[in-house]
Amino acid sequence: AYGFATNHIMMTMGSDFHYENANLWFKNLDKLIKYINAQQTNGSDVNVFYSTPSCYVYALNKVDRAWTSKTDDFFPLGDTPHGFWTGYFTSRAALKRYERHSNNILQATRQLNALSQINLRNDIFYLSEAMGIVQHHDAISGTEKQNVADDYAQRLSEGIDKAAFTLTLWNPTIHPIIHHVRVPVTKEYLIRDPMGSIVPAEYVPISTITRNIPGRKSSAQNQYIFTTLLPALGFSTYYFEAKSDEKIRRKKTTTTRNEACILENEYIRVEFDDHGNLHQIINLEKGIAVPFTAQGFYWYTSFAGNNSRPEFQSSGAYVFRPLTSKIQPVSTTRTITCTKTETVQSALIVFDASASQEVSLFHGMRTVEIEWTVGPVPLDDNVGKEIIIRYDTDIESASKYYTDANGREVLERIRNYRPT
Repeated sequence: AYGFATNHIMMTMGSDFHYENANLWFKNLDKLIKYINAQQTNGSDVNVFYSTPSCYVYALNKVDRAWTSKTDDFFPLGDTPHGFWTGYFTSRAALKRYERHSNNILQATRQLNALSQINLRNDIFYLSEAMGIVQHHDAISGTEKQNVADDYAQRLSEGIDKAAFTLTLWNPTIHPIIHHVRVPVTKEYLIRDPMGSIVPAEYVPISTITRNIPGRKSSAQNQYIFTTLLPALGFSTYYFEAKSDEKIRRKKTTTTRNEACILENEYIRVEFDDHGNLHQIINLEKGIAVPFTAQGFYWYTSFAGNNSRPEFQSSGAYVFRPLTSKIQPVSTTRTITCTKTETVQSALIVFDASASQEVSLFHGMRTVEIEWTVGPVPLDDNVGKEIIIRYDTDIESASKYYTDANGREVLERIRNYRPT
């Protein structure tokens, strides 16, 4: 009670695996409430009763006082000296991304269903149900066993397949957006817009790292990349015409390997050397250059424990706990492949078979896109590894940085500091 600002105390009920027998729960709670309130005859001021969050907030609002607000993170949770629950922020990253992608499809399908007024709610129910399961805190966190994770992914896949209709490109937001489209293909096509005009598109290979991802079933070796402007709450449909009987005029594509690579558009310039090291990023509009002294993938050795006591807390799906602060590079060598087209320029940096990153700069964009691929993590030496990517710069930020980690909006953070 000393931790509350008023005499209204919230006593939450339940926890993991505690709702299997409602009758038993309420029978015991009824007894608890009865015996606590019975102490009022002996002078106790405690009055316990069933309530709801809305009733609790209503009671607090009736108290004449100013309330503080919390704007910094609630994370990370720490329940023991060595048990900070930051491991699940990145556990099963592929499943996390698949859930986000599936949710985009679900929300777009719901909007289309509502706008079309054809009432196909039953057709998208399976995907809604699958999303409800995968968004559970023991699923999206990535802390489940592999067979369970496979089942979640299977449910999402089947739910997407059973959705009644899809459109090529749908913008569910209330403002127009520029979208860069990547379409894997097994042969060459002409792409036409709704007016029948040919769409300028780049025909480029899919990286070997992506093609070799375990479990990938697609036979596509190449992809088309093009840019489109999607209207607010609107869609654009594009038609792919197979052209096997006539030559397709390709746009010029240049590719270099293990040579210095410069990605540049009207706003940004990104420079790599012939070993794939990032040298600097330049804001061409403001003339600001940010040099990099190092950039790459590293790994911490995972702490191996049996979890019998706090000091034996192991690193794993829930808890990130490296053995030491010393890091090892994933690889001492790397290769770089630089590909340039009129629409996009990219640098594919391969560290080893388990780690790579692709840095892309699109025409007319003020941002650099970075896609990383990690895994399977090599465990032949029976050493657990926590993979990180690190960029070293000489920016004097006084330990202050900005990030949108954990799915929140961009937040200011200060290293080794929490306001509350």
